[in-house]
Amino acid sequence: MITVVFGTRPDAIKLSPVVAALRDLGAPLRVVCTGQHTDLLRGTPAETDLADAVSLNLIALPSPERWVEMAQPRIAMALDVTEASLVVVQGDTASAIAGARAATECGIPLAHVEAGVRSGCLQEPWPEEGFRREITRLASWHYAATTTAYANLLTDGVEQGRIRLTGNPVVSALHRYADPRPRAPEAFVMLTMHRREWLAQGINLFMHALAEACIDHARLDVLWPMHPHVRAHLPTRGDWQKPANLWLDQPMPYREMIDLVARSCGVATDSGGLVEEAATLGVPSAILRRHNDRPEAVEAGVARQFVPGEVRAAIDLLATGGLPRRTTTCYGQADAALLIARHLTSLVEES
Repeated sequence: MITVVFGTRPDAIKLSPVVAALRDLGAPLRVVCTGQHTDLLRGTPAETDLADAVSLNLIALPSPERWVEMAQPRIAMALDVTEASLVVVQGDTASAIAGARAATECGIPLAHVEAGVRSGCLQEPWPEEGFRREITRLASWHYAATTTAYANLLTDGVEQGRIRLTGNPVVSALHRYADPRPRAPEAFVMLTMHRREWLAQGINLFMHALAEACIDHARLDVLWPMHPHVRAHLPTRGDWQKPANLWLDQPMPYREMIDLVARSCGVATDSGGLVEEAATLGVPSAILRRHNDRPEAVEAGVARQFVPGEVRAAIDLLATGGLPRRTTTCYGQADAALLIARHLTSLVEES
């Protein structure tokens, strides 16, 4: 039995097309949702291809390490109930590491989707960089999205025969759940920021620099679907004045978000998934990270890296068309989920 473990919005988006492909192939399958994200899963494929998931209702905690300690035994029990013979996790989330540790505890082989992503710095993203490295040590099978990720896995000592170069199922999700066609740019930038290390460095200076960028480009709207955790850290009105062309919104349904990204003149973000989506859609990106774990978009010439404090320069680059607007397959193609599902199916057929 293949048991897929997910819990976050990125997990749901990237694993849903894999689950759909597994079902089409007739693979024995169970899906377990940790419950790490609740409201953030609304309007995502979690409500369609993952709708039959067994939920463990493990609410989020301020400390990701404590949450993983709480979640691991609960997931282990779920693996026993589902009679799992192969466990699948995605990326570098707390749900992924908890699922990986639970599978190892139960002696069940582990398959890792989006394996080999690296920033090279344990402090950014934190704790995700440490999680993804540990999952690599625990996994039996590794699905690398890019040749860079493939090379990272080899550097980490993974046997070449245990790695499959598949592309990233985020591209499959774009084709299955949204409209991946390029669109003409409109006068707005899509902004997302949510990383813990960015918040730890202080949000006030960032918000002041963002306000200055909005004033610089008064005819350009900046749309920010804001993570609830970030909203709780916003400076008070006396410390910072929101410009009229900055729109602070709630997290959006997946298809609506993709439609807006496709129509934007660019995205400014610290989200790896959004960089992947933008590159596939042909939308330029300003990556607001000190340590970049998605170098492929930069190498393809459709993204540029800035530190978060340089958000004013990043918005200026996007507003003035400083990067080309062209599609790229640097993160794979629409068949990524099917390639992963075929290999997973072959593993359970052989066992």
